[in-house]
Amino acid sequence: PKEALNSAGTRVELEKAEGRISRSIITPYPPGIPVICPGEAITADIVEYILQVVKAGGNVCGLGDKLEIDVVL
Repeated sequence: PKEALNSAGTRVELEKAEGRISRSIITPYPPGIPVICPGEAITADIVEYILQVVKAGGNVCGLGDKLEIDVVL
């Protein structure tokens, strides 16, 4: 996690983040349990899950207003 947080990064659209390394903690509410932490690879399953939470009206902490996520360059 420390290496990811200290690395150069950029923001990308969530749907284009698969295979990238996260620089953020992404936590959907409900249930309030992080699904990804800094240094972890973003998988297709994680992207799909987050999009389902958003479509269902849930809140996702760690994403930008336009469903963007901070990733390592």
